[in-house]
This record gives sequence, structure tokens and C-alpha cells, in this order.
Amino acid sequence: MKSGTKLNLGCGPIILDGFLNMDLVVGEYDSPLRNQLDSVVTLPKLPKNAQVEDKWDIRKGFPKFKDNSIEAITISHLLYNINEEYYPFIFKEFYRVLEPGGIVRITDNNYDQPPDKFKAYSMDREAVKTRITRRMMFDYLEKTGFKVHDVNDKTTFYKDNSLIQNYHGDYVKVFHIEGVKYGNTK
Repeated sequence: MKSGTKLNLGCGPIILDGFLNMDLVVGEYDSPLRNQLDSVVTLPKLPKNAQVEDKWDIRKGFPKFKDNSIEAITISHLLYNINEEYYPFIFKEFYRVLEPGGIVRITDNNYDQPPDKFKAYSMDREAVKTRITRRMMFDYLEKTGFKVHDVNDKTTFYKDNSLIQNYHGDYVKVFHIEGVKYGNTK
């Protein structure tokens, strides 16, 4: 892969321009989920030269990518669908493929709130495998070697706003966090 490669992981129907969009099943652009989201917020239009990789499983990492070959990763609402036992491997893979100075941005449901809010925010679905929190993601990023930054739906440490995904609700329902790979290239 060429330098400057950006990954949009767990993309579903949200295909970002300038990214390799990866998921187990990349939702059809005219899918019910896409239409449901589009009724609430304005999603980006389908890029003309969309890059998509179907049948990708985060639990298997990034075998096709070399060390230090990815500039940035955005991952939105995927990790809660993965059992926590896979997290150490997944975070090591983020670190391995990111080039020095590379950024991983995580946007996900905020389970660090009273459980009565889960139902109100439709966060009580059976599909949830891990009720992740901002603190949990901070710890995994830090233990893996990232410098961690608490960000919001409008801020980023990346050079532009392309990593920001804010289609899923306000700060109470969703958290945003970034890890920057400094120094070590292993």
C-alpha cells in the first residue's frame, strides 16, 4: 500500500472518500440502515472511486498490510460487536500497521453511564458483545504504546477532519478518542 493510506473500519453503509472502507459485510449504499441513518443526519454521498473491502474480519488483523504502512484509521461502532478477548491483538495490529505519527480514532457507544440510559439510546441490543467505555479504550491504547488524546466530535489530532465520524449521537451517547503512534516503529 502507498503512504497516505487511510482505513475506515467497520464501515457498514458509511463509505468514506479517500479511505479503504473495510467490514465483514459492506452495506449496500442504498440499504435500510443507510436510509435510516440518512433520515436522522446527512451522510456523505457515495464517492465516485470508492475503495471497499468486503469479508474483512477485524479479529484476524491486517495480514495484507506491512508494518508502518497506514497513515490513519477511523473505527466507528465496531468494537462493541467484538469480544474483549480479541482487543489486545487488535490494538497491537493498529500499532503495527500505523506509520510513526499515525492516528487511530475510535468512536463508539459510551457504556460509561447509568444502565437506564442504554435502553433510551438503543444500546441494549443483544448483539453487543462488549460494553466498552472511554476509559477502557484509553487503557488499551496506552498499554499498546499510543499517546492517547480525549477528543470530541469536532476535534482531532489528524491533519484534517476526515477521521471524524459523528453520525451516531451526542457526547453523552458516544465517545471519541484518538491514539497517536510516536517513536518506535515496531
